[in-house]
Amino acid sequence: MAVFEHSNDAVFVIAMVLERIVDSNPKASTMLGDSRHEFLSMNVSAAHPNEMDGLKSFILAMMGNGQNWTNELTCVTKNG
Repeated sequence: MAVFEHSNDAVFVIAMVLERIVDSNPKASTMLGDSRHEFLSMNVSAAHPNEMDGLKSFILAMMGNGQNWTNELTCVTKNG
């Protein structure tokens, strides 16, 4: 849990079946401007509106390999 809470990267836990954000770390709020509470009320597509296909591919590769990394995906900040 400490890695999640203290990561220098924004980290989201998502339920892709529901397309919902179920948790976010403090860095996500710092970087994107939304509170954790706001993230928990968002659909994943609100953070990644133009990249759902890429995000799904990333998640499938992560599930298959047990790990994955990308700096190809971007997120929308609160101010757009």
